[in-house]
Amino acid sequence: MQKLSGKIAMFFLGAWLLLSGLNALLNINIPAIDMLLPIVAIVTAILIFTEIREKPTQQLGMLLLAVWLILSGLFVLLSVAFPAKEVVMAVLGIAAGVLVLIRR
Repeated sequence: MQKLSGKIAMFFLGAWLLLSGLNALLNINIPAIDMLLPIVAIVTAILIFTEIREKPTQQLGMLLLAVWLILSGLFVLLSVAFPAKEVVMAVLGIAAGVLVLIRR
């Protein structure tokens, strides 16, 4: 990810991670944070998809990260629940993290 869209995607990813972490740790009372975080997650994922669309198999970790971000955003916005949701999201997150770390 070297293009401008990749830099913007990384900015949004960083902002989402920072806001999510601060919200969880400090229980910050930011108005509409429950709507803001899922929207930022989905925007970030769309930006990642536009960046890796040419060679998605070479950037499988970023692809899985984008899928994870979209699902986590949609689950909150649409109040989606199913029995194994946490397990599916955890496995997807671990797979994305491992692949991002080894740059696959």
